[in-house]
Amino acid sequence: MLTWPQRLCDLWRCLVLLGVLSLCCPTLALAADLNEALRFEGSVRHELATRISPRYELTKVKTLGYLAGKYAWTKQVRLQLAARAFYDAVYDLTDTFPAAVARDQEAEASLRQAQLDLSFGAFDAHVGLQQIVWGEAVGTFLADVVNPKDFREFVLPEFRDLRRPLWAVDLTYYLAPGLQLEGVWTPHLLFHKLARPGAEFAVFRPPPPPGVQVVTAPTRTPATTIGHSQGGLRLSWLTHGWDLSLFSFEAFDAFPTPFRRISSDTGQPLVTVSPRHTRLRYLGMTVGKTIEPIVLRSEIVATFDKFVRTTDPRDRDGVVRTTVLDYMLGVDYTLFDAVLVGVQFLQHLAPGATVRWRDELQRRGAFNTALSVRLEMSLLDQKLVPQVLGIVNTDRGDYRLSPKVVYHVSSALALTLGAHIFGGPRDTLYGQFDTKDVVYTEFLYTL
Repeated sequence: MLTWPQRLCDLWRCLVLLGVLSLCCPTLALAADLNEALRFEGSVRHELATRISPRYELTKVKTLGYLAGKYAWTKQVRLQLAARAFYDAVYDLTDTFPAAVARDQEAEASLRQAQLDLSFGAFDAHVGLQQIVWGEAVGTFLADVVNPKDFREFVLPEFRDLRRPLWAVDLTYYLAPGLQLEGVWTPHLLFHKLARPGAEFAVFRPPPPPGVQVVTAPTRTPATTIGHSQGGLRLSWLTHGWDLSLFSFEAFDAFPTPFRRISSDTGQPLVTVSPRHTRLRYLGMTVGKTIEPIVLRSEIVATFDKFVRTTDPRDRDGVVRTTVLDYMLGVDYTLFDAVLVGVQFLQHLAPGATVRWRDELQRRGAFNTALSVRLEMSLLDQKLVPQVLGIVNTDRGDYRLSPKVVYHVSSALALTLGAHIFGGPRDTLYGQFDTKDVVYTEFLYTL
């Protein structure tokens, strides 16, 4: 839950942006037609979820409100503000979860966007709190490396809700028709948010060997300085139906690296884990091409100076620095002019890795392969939309199956009935939630 100082800080940042806008636009109050320049949108969503394995248990009674406003003073100057708040009554209705989890996930109010958009000739600038989306993979993040993520509900929410917005400057220069160069810079240091121990989607951590004591120190975070700024460049080219981009981004690892130290001063082995965020670099490429009726998509990302865990007792600090490569090949196709089929092949490569190596996604060894399939169709004049997403990690045998049916009662109201089914060994990405299968309903009202 946000503290009052954090809320006041967000409010102050918002007021600073409004002040900048007023300085840039001294005649803002004299806009001829406010109704044409000002636009609001929002939604209210209620989610009810029940765990169905190993026993039925209520896990979510969450109401979430979202409100966004856009003001266009001219075609060159625009302001966007958005806020979100939620309350999950399951922590008051049940005693399933620890108090620390309730404090972290019961209620929250946050500023989601406070962005000033400027457009002058060949330049576009987006300044403020924002989400910067690179990549188009479904159900996973590859090229989407700029914003950290909120994994308190694993990867089940919409990606727009998963991303944690950053205070950043995003500049784009149009070099030629179809060719643009984008630069991103942010001094804002923000990292992935994980569920606390005891939460529904807390990450599985294997117990220590018998007779070994483990002490975990608080995570060390880098200081907010200009030298610790994060940023990168992306070159995009749209030509003859091909959508190509190359990017480079340097940042701190959004997952902390668990450096360890082993001692036996008292006769009993003591393992001290000291997590801290290390610096790494991304180099990637995305490719998209439409060849009717097929859409081809691909992403490839190399991560340099990545630290991964090792269980090798001969390793002093318990981690190994390496370079890893992730890539995705995807195809979207409409079958029988009725069923949208999306297939993705994903592979993770870590040259030189052994089975003792493991990263935050519970991947081990030099090669890990995954396959995802997404099906969607529209019935009853697009009012009824059945969907299903299935992902399986072929090397580890863990999987996720997420079917749902969306019924659009009207243009403003949508009802959803769905489920999330997980399976596989306990020490795998989806298998760690093997006992967290849920069915859920969702009521979404769009303002």
